[in-house]
Amino acid sequence: MSTQSQALEIHRPTPCLIPYRTPYSPINSTAEETRLIKLLPGDYDDAIEVRLHTVCLSKRPTFDALSYAWGTELSPREVLLNGVLVPVTSNLDCALRHLRLESASRMLWVDALCINQDDVQERSLQVRLMDEIYSSAEQVVIWLGSATKSEDTSDHNYAAAMACIKLNVVPKSIYQEASLVKAFDHLISRPWFSRVWVVQELALAKRDPVVCIGRYSVPWSQLTDFILGPATWSYIHLLTCKPSELTQGKRLDYPATFLERKDQIEHLCLLRKRRLHRQYSSLAYLLRNTGKSFASDPRDKVYGILGLSTPNTVTMIADYSLSVQRVFSEAMALLIGHSLWQAFGMRPLHPPRKSGATRWDVIPELPSWVFNLTWYISGPTTAQWDSQLHNSTLFLIPQDEFLKDIVVKLLGVCPVARFLNNFSTLYTIGASIGTVAATSLDTLSELSSVPGMLKSAAFSKLYYRIAEPRDISIDSFLEALEGYSNNRNSVFNQDIPGKKSAFQEIIINPDSHDIISQADGLVSVYHRILFPLVNSAYARILFVTDKGHIGLSYHPDPFNGIRPGDLLVGLFGINFPFLLRPVAGGYQMINVAYVVDHKWGHDFVETAEPVTDWKELGNFGLKEYKII
Repeated sequence: MSTQSQALEIHRPTPCLIPYRTPYSPINSTAEETRLIKLLPGDYDDAIEVRLHTVCLSKRPTFDALSYAWGTELSPREVLLNGVLVPVTSNLDCALRHLRLESASRMLWVDALCINQDDVQERSLQVRLMDEIYSSAEQVVIWLGSATKSEDTSDHNYAAAMACIKLNVVPKSIYQEASLVKAFDHLISRPWFSRVWVVQELALAKRDPVVCIGRYSVPWSQLTDFILGPATWSYIHLLTCKPSELTQGKRLDYPATFLERKDQIEHLCLLRKRRLHRQYSSLAYLLRNTGKSFASDPRDKVYGILGLSTPNTVTMIADYSLSVQRVFSEAMALLIGHSLWQAFGMRPLHPPRKSGATRWDVIPELPSWVFNLTWYISGPTTAQWDSQLHNSTLFLIPQDEFLKDIVVKLLGVCPVARFLNNFSTLYTIGASIGTVAATSLDTLSELSSVPGMLKSAAFSKLYYRIAEPRDISIDSFLEALEGYSNNRNSVFNQDIPGKKSAFQEIIINPDSHDIISQADGLVSVYHRILFPLVNSAYARILFVTDKGHIGLSYHPDPFNGIRPGDLLVGLFGINFPFLLRPVAGGYQMINVAYVVDHKWGHDFVETAEPVTDWKELGNFGLKEYKII
């Protein structure tokens, strides 16, 4: 760990006589000025005193940068900052005490102290410099928190855990030590791993960051080699599959934490590797891979990744005077303009119907076409899959490559969208496909609780209620339930011989004993045909239109979320199917939709000349839609 220390006599802080004055003097952020703190030396229990120093990043000052999770609990002890007592969180107080040297000062960049958090303009300008700050630091220090003794862990356990990490081995004796297992679990469960800002702070570090927990430290590369290594995963698999005295005959819950963190850590490592090779990432990619990361300020879900995005493609800058609604809307507008083929496939527009495993903030006045970036799935991996599956756009839209080709062709003719009123209103062009005439209501959401072959009866009743009266074939009914599942590399991509004929038999004769008595038996019929359908269509809403279309979509309200009278429209000039609802002043976007036998794109694009006004496309059946 780099110290950047200098000899200095021990200095004890003196009382602050004017506690209400600001410790900050103005800085010129546009000239790449920032502040560093000089952490004065002292023993662990001494009061903390720091002094601010203004530096210019272009002059390459020497300092370490702290990467940590703020936390919400305030420390009972304040920090003396330029002679002014200021409150800090308990986690920062603990970090400074562990990082402080006994006989020399230390230069650090710590956002909570180096930025005047009460000055919105300064905070915005300094956040724009974050990429340069962390890439300029001699060392990025990752602070995970204290290694305090508790009922579950002890200082000895953390020491043993760190030894395992540095050696990248899992000794056989670890199998008999439940407390050591808990130390690993607590280590990777620290809030730092789920904080959105760490993505940028880690990726931009020019040297291997140092990870600290209490008085213990380990290089980031060694920590990740251990967590992602085969020895660790063999051990986790052992605990999961072979209950022992360690688990009192029960399967451990800890592997769920490892599984959840594994994906996050892999993404962190990948982003760091890409940046070290001077490779940038699209905003869509970054938003998708930080979906599970938290931010105390929702705007940081966007601002926290801007420093890693591909230059010249993202025009956004951090501005904390803007509302959360405005920041999310502008980010979505950028996605639609630059990555329409990814925009509506990476995040759901609605929360899941069963919200037990999810959390999100309510964003007032968020436009209907903008997803809520605070939406997050928690809980074990199985609960995450169940919750994410039924409200995401999985199976509702084709894969990115297919959409990209269509969008690129259109861009030679006209833009896909315009945004007005501070990004609160989306204007685009589209063609009417039909009007919703009937829906499945909550039938598909109830299928998971219907036992065995009774699912056949549920599918049959649904078909004869909404599809058969409109001359929609059983084959089309099956395709609607599957969506794009058979076009994706997943467990649902199954080319089952005789699937269509078997499904027709299920619909026509749901109670037929012939189905059950087939050579492969009941298990084959259910698992090979019904089970994939239940999963791909679970909690979705099937709809039919006045023109005989049948399709699949999602809304958390199965009764009024999608209802007769809603419009099915092909938007963005590429015939991208969406469900819209006419409202005062325009249309409300309900969700994307899968439509059986739908033709994407428009033939006129192949030969059309560029246009300056969308009205010129009226001859091709397109009109402007105002979506609010």
